[in-house]
Amino acid sequence: MTRIISALLLALAAPPALTHLYPAGARQGTTVSVALGGTFERWPVGVWLEGAGVEAKAEKAKGRVTVTVAADAVPGPRWLRVHDAQGASVPRRFIVGTVPEVMEKEGKDPMTVEGDAVVNGRLAKAGEVDRFAVKLAKGRTLVASVMAHRLGSPMDGVLQVASAKGF
Repeated sequence: MTRIISALLLALAAPPALTHLYPAGARQGTTVSVALGGTFERWPVGVWLEGAGVEAKAEKAKGRVTVTVAADAVPGPRWLRVHDAQGASVPRRFIVGTVPEVMEKEGKDPMTVEGDAVVNGRLAKAGEVDRFAVKLAKGRTLVASVMAHRLGSPMDGVLQVASAKGF
């Protein structure tokens, strides 16, 4: 009988469901407010973030956590998950970086990105295209990457690099 009751209680448990993070990373030595996507019936939740040099805690606003990254935190991917008395969410990737991070600015014109940077963006609707203008000094190399799939996004990102004249 005890097993049946335990199984029923387990079946009724509704742990937090974490689907995505925005932004999904932060630079060493910074603190960032991260929006959580998902379902959180009870708030605040506990937050677990893998590794030394990083801390995360729930904010008062439902669906937001503050992540603090130490200046000497080892760069790279970490796992973040939220939990409450009903259980824990699946882990989602959070990236500790070494270059400045900027948030995407919506608009018709391309967003200008100055120097080395990670651009945190997201698509607000189907068919949206984000454009960025990057000025490079002669001899500099552009390294560009879309990390959506590696962060768990279902989108099929396409990266196209063109000159100012569209070539």
